[in-house]
Amino acid sequence: MIVIAAVVAFGAVGGGVAYAIWTARPENSAWFEMGVDNDNASLKYQIFVPIDAEGNRVAGAHDVSESMGYARGNYVLSDHSTPIVSLALVGWEGGISLDYVVIPDTAKVIIDGEERELPVTKVMVDSDYRDYYFRGNSVLTSIYFGRNVTYVAKGVFAAMERLSKTYVLGDGEDEKIVFEKDSFLACPRWDGITSEQGREYEIGE
Repeated sequence: MIVIAAVVAFGAVGGGVAYAIWTARPENSAWFEMGVDNDNASLKYQIFVPIDAEGNRVAGAHDVSESMGYARGNYVLSDHSTPIVSLALVGWEGGISLDYVVIPDTAKVIIDGEERELPVTKVMVDSDYRDYYFRGNSVLTSIYFGRNVTYVAKGVFAAMERLSKTYVLGDGEDEKIVFEKDSFLACPRWDGITSEQGREYEIGE
């Protein structure tokens, strides 16, 4: 019997690493979630893409042929010559399951069949994932930005009617996080950014 596994791991807000394993069983085409020790339930709904040293997505696409969804699917490269240095968050598959997002410091993903652990450094808009944009979400109320995130693109979290709390994780030793102008445009309940440990951030004008 052939078993295909996809593994995702993250550093929890309070420390430690958790693993979620999904296995495919061809004889009944069912997907089973096993071995979950998940302090960050939002992780399994976050859609990441690999990015290069210039901050651009490395060419490729998610393989969702097994109906895993983008957040759990393998990313198949079409460009093998560009070095992958980190990950960007480009979408959300949470629906009404959760009302918060904790963007991890690092994530383990399967890229072209190889397990990689990479820092999550950006949140950006990618038109290939337009059906999974955060913009316009009416469920999420809070977002936590991991200590490796240094850039949030314009309009990513715009028009989110229930979003009120945003937190920058990390301290004064971590690199500053830059939010482009209008990252939170037209969010009527949003009350700004909180940096509880003194990490610097900048909001574009």
